[in-house]
Amino acid sequence: VFGAGEFLHDYFGVEQIDRVAPAFWTEGVGEGPFPSLSLEASRLRPIWNGNMIRVEYATALRSGTTVDYRFGSADPDSAYHLEPCGWHRDNGTSRTVLWTFPLFHLNNADATQALAAAMAFLGEPTTGSPIGDRIPGRFSLGRGRPNPFRGETRIGFSIPDDGAQVRLTIHDVAGRRVRSLVPGEWIRGQHVVTWDGRNDEGRPTAAGIYFYRLRAETSNRTVDRTRKIVLLR
Repeated sequence: VFGAGEFLHDYFGVEQIDRVAPAFWTEGVGEGPFPSLSLEASRLRPIWNGNMIRVEYATALRSGTTVDYRFGSADPDSAYHLEPCGWHRDNGTSRTVLWTFPLFHLNNADATQALAAAMAFLGEPTTGSPIGDRIPGRFSLGRGRPNPFRGETRIGFSIPDDGAQVRLTIHDVAGRRVRSLVPGEWIRGQHVVTWDGRNDEGRPTAAGIYFYRLRAETSNRTVDRTRKIVLLR
């Protein structure tokens, strides 16, 4: 626990942090311009069973601190699943980025994109375009993270054109629409939305298989993408 006058509190926005000793960290679920992170199996010790060990997570952050990554856990019922494990802060006279996981064990491409986004926030030059400034070359629909999920899942999608009319909807196995997540016009860029497992009336939906569908229309093309997701209760 950290308070006013302590370095982690004042500069990095940490009020309380905890650590998971067993091997449960499976991925970093990215938010905003930060891409989700996957592990590189060849860099993990066999006894870790494909996961990462000793990753810290924040149980309390100062107001004004922005989350970059959430704790993707092999145990979705755990208290630390989807808790912050990476964040950044603009203190006015300084900017800081703190991630609680090592970079060595990550997929190289994921780590490179994550560092580019962090450097862009810090105002430092990079050898390539920061992910926050990168314009997608095509429409894309990412997989839900986590999937399967309890509670909520995050769905990423990319729009290469301004003014696209976008709809992102959830459907059951019979094809009936359950929830409309994204209606209307969106600007180009990479976006993330959250589904909390509820329908348009705000009621929890039953456990099972669902499909999320991205339909985007511009003046010269129409794109339709669908992926499957599993809701647990």
